[in-house]
Amino acid sequence: MPLAAPTRWQPPLLHSQRLRAALGLPHLSIKSDSLNPTGSLKDRASAVALARAAELGAKRVAVASTANADSSLAGLAASMGIPGAIFVPAPAPRAKLVQALMYGADVFAVQGSYDDAFQLRLQACEHCLCVYGTRKWVLPLFW
Repeated sequence: MPLAAPTRWQPPLLHSQRLRAALGLPHLSIKSDSLNPTGSLKDRASAVALARAAELGAKRVAVASTANADSSLAGLAASMGIPGAIFVPAPAPRAKLVQALMYGADVFAVQGSYDDAFQLRLQACEHCLCVYGTRKWVLPLFW
């Protein structure tokens, strides 16, 4: 499934006159995350993380996730030609795992919790180019 490179897409702003009037916000605009490249609400954050990974010359990206972040990162990374590794707890939604696999990511279903998947991701990335000191998926590890 081809995607536009993260720097080349921008979901349109939607305008709802009734919502503007009801809230008293005459300039209110809405972004529809369903129009993002992978259809995930995580695409904007993934695009930022992947742009930084590209700047750093990352050869691969990895994320620990339970649903939307994995398919988002996998799809956008594939569109940039960067391989992705996804670490998820085994009970993660199958549809999201299939989506990540369709984008070509390596998916590792971890027997345990999200924290276990996160720790395994850290172990797999011990020799990475850049590590961000956060538990948030939005700043994945690059190597």
